Amino acid sequence: MTIFIAGLGVMGASYAEKLHALGHSVYGYDTDEDAVRTLSKHGIIKETKPRDMASADLIVLAMPHRMIVPFIDEFKHHMRPGSVVTDIAGIKTPFLQSAYKALPEGVDYVSHHPMAGKEKAGATHRDKTLFEGKNVILITPSPACASNIKKLYDLLVTMGFKAPVYLDETSHDRAITYTSQIPHVLALSLIEGASETTMAHSGNSFKDLTRIARIHETLWTPLFKDNDKTLSESIDGLIERLENFKQTLNHGDESAMRAYLRQIKIKHETL
Repeated sequence: MTIFIAGLGVMGASYAEKLHALGHSVYGYDTDEDAVRTLSKHGIIKETKPRDMASADLIVLAMPHRMIVPFIDEFKHHMRPGSVVTDIAGIKTPFLQSAYKALPEGVDYVSHHPMAGKEKAGATHRDKTLFEGKNVILITPSPACASNIKKLYDLLVTMGFKAPVYLDETSHDRAITYTSQIPHVLALSLIEGASETTMAHSGNSFKDLTRIARIHETLWTPLFKDNDKTLSESIDGLIERLENFKQTLNHGDESAMRAYLRQIKIKHETL
């Protein structure tokens, strides 16, 4: 398959390296010429321009979600009928319907979200093993034909992802608020409250919980802001559960605390 990747940050570059290793012909484009040179030097991509999308079977938009529709509007005349466009954006509702409408006739769009990533940014931190055993979400319903949805599904499996799950865009944004955005908020809050003394006495649990506080602020600010209502609701739910825990703690009933801890442990093991 001929694959065009627009956006060669750590995720786009990792896609490029993995897809190249699988034997696909990979073209890469980014306004960051250093990223293009880095991947080209290692033979991972063929340097290209937007016009070369005309030869692609699959176009992967590995860029922040606010850039996707402007990119399509600017370069859609290079997209050929029969090709498939996908994105890896972390939220979907702010742009996806507009992206569908922006496409030229005959070009399909199947959005997906790899539940994988790294704290470090840039093509030099790429990792072709990043997707092994990771979850991935396919966004449906989609205006794409069933065969093109299946084509992307199969490609993701060959990249090492678990079998993709299907969610509509609204359910997706609600789900990742809990599984991705809230953990980042927690990590940020823990680090905000930490001091040098705290860090001198920290162990693996603190390190594990706060790893993702080493955040890419340019990427994550619009992800938080454009999902603000759903994220705020999830934060309210988290505060309520913390308050419930505090009430159990302050009540002084150790049996109630043991029952609560046992209940959550069993749920964790089940999940």
